[in-house]
Amino acid sequence: MSFLNKNIVEYSALGVYYNWMAAEREHCREVRNYIHKGEQDYDF
Repeated sequence: MSFLNKNIVEYSALGVYYNWMAAEREHCREVRNYIHKGEQDYDF
């Protein structure tokens, strides 16, 4: 039983990590789109 609990803890930690990574990638994409849109608006 403790082995199973240990695995659940590890998987949940991995799940949190992957969710965080996905959120970071999404945020980076939004920032790039915003910067790209700004370049179009101001035509650097």
